[in-house]
Order: sequence, then C-alpha cells, then structure tokens
Amino acid sequence: FFCELPVMPVCPRLLLLALCLPLALCWGPTPGFPNQLGATPLRGWRSWQAFTMQVNQQLMEDVCTGLAKRRPLGPGGAMVSLADMGYRDVGLDAGYERHNGVNGSCHGADHHMLIDTTLFPSLAAMTAHAHKLNLTMSWYLNSDACPGDKEPFTTYTEDSQDAVKYGFDGVKFDSERGGPDHNITLWAKALNATGKQMMIENCLDKHPPYLLNDPNDCPFNFYRATPDGAPDFLGSLAHVFYYTVPFLNTKIGGLQASRPGCFAYADMLSIGAPVYGTQAWSAARAKGCAQMTLEEERTVFANWVIISSPLILAFDPRNDTVVARYWPIVAQPHILDINAAWFGEAGRVLQASATNTSGVCMIGATCEAQSTVDYPLWVVYSKQVGPAAVAVLVINVAVADLTKPLTTLTLADLHRALSAQPPAPLPAALVATELWTNKTLGTVTAQQPWVVHGLAKHASLFVRFAPA
Repeated sequence: FFCELPVMPVCPRLLLLALCLPLALCWGPTPGFPNQLGATPLRGWRSWQAFTMQVNQQLMEDVCTGLAKRRPLGPGGAMVSLADMGYRDVGLDAGYERHNGVNGSCHGADHHMLIDTTLFPSLAAMTAHAHKLNLTMSWYLNSDACPGDKEPFTTYTEDSQDAVKYGFDGVKFDSERGGPDHNITLWAKALNATGKQMMIENCLDKHPPYLLNDPNDCPFNFYRATPDGAPDFLGSLAHVFYYTVPFLNTKIGGLQASRPGCFAYADMLSIGAPVYGTQAWSAARAKGCAQMTLEEERTVFANWVIISSPLILAFDPRNDTVVARYWPIVAQPHILDINAAWFGEAGRVLQASATNTSGVCMIGATCEAQSTVDYPLWVVYSKQVGPAAVAVLVINVAVADLTKPLTTLTLADLHRALSAQPPAPLPAALVATELWTNKTLGTVTAQQPWVVHGLAKHASLFVRFAPA
C-alpha cells in the first residue's frame, strides 16, 4: 500500500488547510491494466441525469464554469468551489451526435463519429475551456443514442482517436443498441494505442458478471453495477443493496471485485436531478419521481459514500442557490475522506432487518421503467476507514418512522467490521461520532453496545467509530 494526495486543484488562498490536509489518506494497491488511473473513486458531474438529451456546447461550458466557481461556502465564508472538493470531471452523455451516417448510424464512411456542429461547434474548444479551469472532461462513446445495429463496421480505433483529438480525458462506453463494438477489452487497448491514459467507465457491461468470477478481469477504471439510476429514494437504495453489494462481497485470490482502479459504480447521484424545468424533470415528475426530501437525498449520498462508489453529481452547478442547498451534503471533507479511504474493502452490509417490505424500484433518469422489490426495513452498511476506525451507516428504508430500537451494534460487531485489515490488538473501546454534526454519541465497550433507538422515515445515521 502507498499514501498520496488525491488529484485535486490547489486549494484557494483563503481556503483553510483544514479542507486540504484531511484528504491525505492511505489508498490501496496501484491500479494496473488498462492504466494507472482511478486510485480513488472519481468525483465529477454528468449531463444525462441532469438534462438527458437537452445539451449543447454552451451549456456544458457553463457547467464547467459553475463547478469551478468559488462561492462563500467554506469555513468562515471562505471562497471554495465544487472543483476544489474534487468534483473535477465533467461528462458529456449523448446529445452531440448526428444520425445521418452509414445506414442512418452515427458514423461516416471513414468510421469516424459524426458531430452535430449546430449544437457543438467545437468539442476541442469545449474541452479546452474545461482544462483552463483545471477540470477534466469525459465523453460518452458507443452511445445508446446511436443505432449501432445499423453499423457494418467496428469503430474501436477511430472513436478512440477522436476522443484524443477532441481533448477528452476519459471515456464512458455503452452498448450502442446492438452495435458491433461490445468488447470492453478492445476499447481499452484502442485507447491505450493512442498513447494517452484515459479514465475508462464500463457502462457497456452493466453489472458485469465476469467480475464476480474473476475480479482480475477489469480492463477499465470503474464500472456500472446497476441499471440506469432514477431520481427516486427506493430506486436509489435498490441500486446499492441489490446490484452493487454482490461486487462488494466478492473477493477471490485476495482480490476484491471493487477496489482502487476498478470501483463498482451505482450510477450518477440523483440528488437534485433532473434539473428543474427541463423536459426530463417534467417527465420524471409525471411518474412521481424527482420529489425526494433533503433528508432522503442526504441518505442516498451517504449510501454512495460508504460503498466507495464514484460520486458523480447531476444537479445544476450553474445555480448558486442549488449549489448552496447541496453543499452541506456533498462537500464535507471528512465525509469525502470516507469515500476515498482504502483499508482493504470498498464497504459491506453489516446487518439488515429480517423483516422486509415491498416497494417500487424506479429505473431511468425519467423513471421510465420500474419493478417491485422486497427491501429490508432497515440496513446497516460499514466500511473500514482507518487502522482501527470504521464508518457505519444505518438507513431506515421503511415508509414510516421506526420508533422501536432498530438494532444493536456490539464491540464484536465492530471488530467484525474491522476485519478487512484487522488491527492488533483489537480496540477495547470505540467512540462513536455522528459524521454530519461531529457530535459524540457515546463509547462502545464489551459491556456497553451501541443501540439505534429509532429513525424517521427514510432517515439515516452516519457514524464513525474510532479509538479515543
């Protein structure tokens, strides 16, 4: 293992060192093929959950400006930006392509992508704008917006060359609706052949079953473990509990299926999404979605944090009021430290209610699909975040307040949560600190367990246990 600072912009002069120094954590093993990127979960923003297809170059450049804009939201009113907090990668998710190529596809006879220059006059100028702001940009290739079944040729080489030509720093690959380019390893090799290291998101193999059999088979930096995310509380929780947890549980030959350089990803965060007033927002609202409370959104964010998922925002970073609303949730350094820390595991389910409740799991940015799922009434996640420290997240999944004691965590339970890299000796006492408020909740010993006495509907408790 090795320690390093995550790749982030230099903190602004007025930002206190307290915002920078806690991010010097111990990361995990050095990533290997396809590149040396992704040692910590990516942070950034993507356009799909925010705007779906309603995008253009000016909007994307304005989003970059919004992420880099410093606002008086730091300690004591210090000027700080979302980019300063690590949200630096901006992803263009579809809406840029023309559909008048070979056989009505998105590629011309020369096998190169056809760009709608009425909406995106210069992708190179767009990425240059991001780079001037010390941001990176990612591109959605093999897009499901393109009719891939109409393409009579593969485009691994040409699309990879175009990604470099236009100045992108990462690529998200999807299935292109039956297209011929379905080998994620060939995509990784084609990108590497350009000579530029690119952050690779595998959205082509959603919930890739081969990783559950061979965690070493990971020619990408992070991968979608789930269907498309939805702006819905129960749908978001199902994406973690049912789709992502199997990858957290898989460890073969000492190698985890979710780890530095190969993180399981629960899709974009749906908090504050879709952007208010957009067609996507209207469509989602018509399905009963895009109506989460702030408490529900905080629970969803904490769930992504504790499983080491990449943290990809989709709210409107151009809007000062929106950024101020979500800043207390998405920009707390000690919370982000938990997401980035690596001490042998990405996270786990520590406990879950034996009693289930049925609920509707919404799927898609506009909640265009759904299924009925049995959920535990409550669930407890944990993640080792230090040599003798563990984060614990307790979630009330039920559709009502739970007033009776939910669960009890004993010292033995917390020792089990420290089993990824067990300290020697095991701590005889662990102090509980509530992470959102930094309030001390008590001390767990062999004689004194920690009891969760109740939780409001869809609320959560996010706690760090560590020696005094």
